[in-house]
Amino acid sequence: MLTVHKKIVTDDKGNPLEVIIPWKEHKEIEELLGPILQKKS
Repeated sequence: MLTVHKKIVTDDKGNPLEVIIPWKEHKEIEELLGPILQKKS
């Protein structure tokens, strides 16, 4: 199981704008989803 440590960036009203995750976790997700995304292309 993959645990993602994320930071949510919000605007002045508290609405979410973007999510920041560590690069290492991004690469792990990319490796996991790579074959799935390639099949759909």
